[in-house]
Amino acid sequence: ETVDAAKSNDFSGTNGYLLQQVRDELIGKADFTEDEVNMGGYRIITTVDKGMQEAAVAAVDSLPKSRPAGNRVGLISMRPDTGEIYAVYGGDDYMKRQRNAATQDRAQAGSTFKLFALVGALDAGVDLGERFPAPASMQVGGATFTNSGGVGYGSLDLIGMTKYSSNTGYINLNQKITPEKTKETAISMGLSADTPGLDDNLGNVLGSASVTAEEMARSYSVVANGGKLVTPHVVKEVRDAAGNVIYESPKAGERVIKSEVANEATYALRSVFSAGGTASGLGGYSRPFAGKTGTSTGPVSAWFVGYTPQMVTAVNMFQQGEDGSEQVLTSFGGVGTVFGSTFPADIWWQYTKVAMADMEKVEFPQIAAERRNKHRNTPQPTP
Repeated sequence: ETVDAAKSNDFSGTNGYLLQQVRDELIGKADFTEDEVNMGGYRIITTVDKGMQEAAVAAVDSLPKSRPAGNRVGLISMRPDTGEIYAVYGGDDYMKRQRNAATQDRAQAGSTFKLFALVGALDAGVDLGERFPAPASMQVGGATFTNSGGVGYGSLDLIGMTKYSSNTGYINLNQKITPEKTKETAISMGLSADTPGLDDNLGNVLGSASVTAEEMARSYSVVANGGKLVTPHVVKEVRDAAGNVIYESPKAGERVIKSEVANEATYALRSVFSAGGTASGLGGYSRPFAGKTGTSTGPVSAWFVGYTPQMVTAVNMFQQGEDGSEQVLTSFGGVGTVFGSTFPADIWWQYTKVAMADMEKVEFPQIAAERRNKHRNTPQPTP
């Protein structure tokens, strides 16, 4: 997409969020002044793909019409190897609400945060096949942790606890590697140290930290990109009136975890899409996907982050009162409790199947056979 900076003053509708994001990036990160952006006669080449952007808007617009007024959805989709943003859904009309739900609004990460314990454990030498107790409920130091639906799994390895999103399994894993390790891993994978709710207590693995969809897309890009952290950006380049390129966004990544750790994490996250996994209800894939559902306590937020080697897309849903306060998600559209596996996963899938329709099918990297073969069959859950 090309933007003529001098003429881009219509901020109505969904595109207003993109235009403001371009301006914020140029002024805040690329050191352009407001006068330069307004009057420099620049042509700004963005990373946004028109078809993908339309697919993102259509996916959110497909939600049931009974959706509550304060219900918000953020969607951001990016290239994990360069940080180039394909599409952003920040809201339905920028002129009505000047906060981008994908890049500015924060919501509790829920189980998408388990990524950081998974990566931290693999980095610490825990094997994919190592098993941990995953009972229906457990108490640690006066705190009670319960699996969704009160389901007990006996014991699960890292793949099984990721597939079923077992809270108790991940609490036991977090005890082994320490909550400090999980927090440090989150920071190394792109979260700011002052992220609201990011602490080092045992329950941090269940996602009490409040993050943006952009931040989670960036963190999941690390494992999609073989261990390198990139910077999401919506500006590809800026040309002056004579057509000279005067600014190009940096695309290089920085290695923050080992490639084998990233690839093993992806191997575990692929199980989410397998039979019995929390995203198994989507179905009909013609290519391999990895990702994670997330639902916070309440629930006050619901998430889905899914990826291939070419594209990472994060979708979150949360609800705000008229004063901007955090609210429990109101059920709507025949869905009782809004889990990450409901509307967020549906939006992700509606977007992804259109956005990736013409993309080459790329396989995830293989992991070492001796690591993979240590994984034993995961038992089916028993109430």
